[in-house]
Parts: sequence; structure tokens; C-alpha cells
Amino acid sequence: MRKLLCLFVLVAAAFAAEGSFTGQVVNGPNLDANKKWVFIQGARGPVRRVDINGARISFAPAVKKQDKAAKPEDAVREGAELRVTASQDGQGEWKASSVEIVKMAPK
Repeated sequence: MRKLLCLFVLVAAAFAAEGSFTGQVVNGPNLDANKKWVFIQGARGPVRRVDINGARISFAPAVKKQDKAAKPEDAVREGAELRVTASQDGQGEWKASSVEIVKMAPK
């Protein structure tokens, strides 16, 4: 039984998709069951829900120093443009490993 469980876990991990995408925050962050969700809309229109809890959040070099928030996490809000690196689990949910703030949200 234990071997079967280990095999199942390895197979599930192999099917996890990993990718990078850029888009604008259209909703969030929202807290739900120890997850911090943001909804990111890509340039072509699709919206992805991404869990950013535990992700490394940073500013892109193009963001001016005077525009940066004291904590990058505070800059993740509606209107901000983000570059996200995330993996997709077997249920289609995106879990970010890194989030880069490419453009600040309008004030």
C-alpha cells in the first residue's frame, strides 16, 4: 500500500505544469483557507487565479525606486502588472513560486 501511495505522488508531481505569465491584477489579493489569491488577466483576455502565499515577491528593475512600496507584498493589488512563475496542480490551480511587479498600480 505504501509503495502504491508513493507511486501515486510521483505520478501526480510529474503532471504538474510549470509556467510563467504576465498580466494585470484584476481582483485581489483575497484570503481564503491559508491561501492568498490574486486574479491576473493576460493581454489576450484569459484570467488566472493564482495562490501567491509563500511566493518570493520582488520589484522588476524598471520600477522606479520612489514608486516602490516598503514591502513588495503591499504593491500586489488591483491594477498592478505582474510576471508570475507558478506550477499548476492536478486540479488546475496555480501556485506561484515567484512574483515580479513589472508595473505599479495607478494611485
